[in-house]
Amino acid sequence: DPNMLMPDADAQKVCSTSLPDVQPLAKDDAPIVKRLFFNVVNCPTLPPNALITNLFARFGNLANAICQRGKRCGYARYCSEASARQAVQVLNGCTFMGCTLKVQEDDAK
Repeated sequence: DPNMLMPDADAQKVCSTSLPDVQPLAKDDAPIVKRLFFNVVNCPTLPPNALITNLFARFGNLANAICQRGKRCGYARYCSEASARQAVQVLNGCTFMGCTLKVQEDDAK
């Protein structure tokens, strides 16, 4: 996704915690092993999908990450349990776009 490399889609600029560098997305045919649910709590604006992808891609093995249409929450799907676990550890509770970001494992895959 070329949008994730756009300068205005640099999640580090709007995230309170230090993030790893952006990693390549997982291959299209890689199996999804972990799904995370995220919520940008009380955010006045909708987070752009390019920014969400940039944020969650920093932990590697990301299949995709998108907000649900018109909402401030969504899902990040990973092809690696370790990548998903690191994303939860680093991102849950940080400030993103000036608001609290909640990230947790989703029970369904």
